[in-house]
Amino acid sequence: MKVDEMIWATDSDGLQTYVSPEWCAFTGQQPNEVLGLGWLDAVHPEDTDYIRMFFLDATASKEEFTMRYRLRHTSGRYIWVVDGAVPSFGPPQHTFLGYLGSVSELAPSASDALTAFGSRGAFRPPIPRQDEPARSPFDLITDHILMAHALAAETSDAEIRRVLDIALRVLGKRLKRADQEPYGFEGFH
Repeated sequence: MKVDEMIWATDSDGLQTYVSPEWCAFTGQQPNEVLGLGWLDAVHPEDTDYIRMFFLDATASKEEFTMRYRLRHTSGRYIWVVDGAVPSFGPPQHTFLGYLGSVSELAPSASDALTAFGSRGAFRPPIPRQDEPARSPFDLITDHILMAHALAAETSDAEIRRVLDIALRVLGKRLKRADQEPYGFEGFH
């Protein structure tokens, strides 16, 4: 069972405002069920409390983060995923707008050797696999901007980081509008 990368966005309170169609196809949740903190309903019951607290703490600190947990598939099985995000800031005064993140398969099946985990301060999105099916241009743009943002964080070039922050802000605004369109892709070509 292979998980396609799933893209998501939140508002400044950490409440889900957008999720890509891949999330709905994988979990069976409808887009409106995922909104707010509804996405946690698809997290393994043993991981839910930890992931909820970690996510809310990360949102309060407005830091990049990475989480690991088990996510329910439509088959009823749970699969380990890595989920992470970068914050988006905008005017005035560097206001926190929310997160833009992605979820990818960590292992092909749940393993007793793993536990739910989270770390703040860094997010390195996975590099897309060559065998992944084609996705929407919007998902691909988001993947590349997230990867560039993670790499730019390792440099001392403030101008590059500033430009990528602007790009993330624009993507965040696009995702905010996307919740008014089915899955957010109509009219994007």
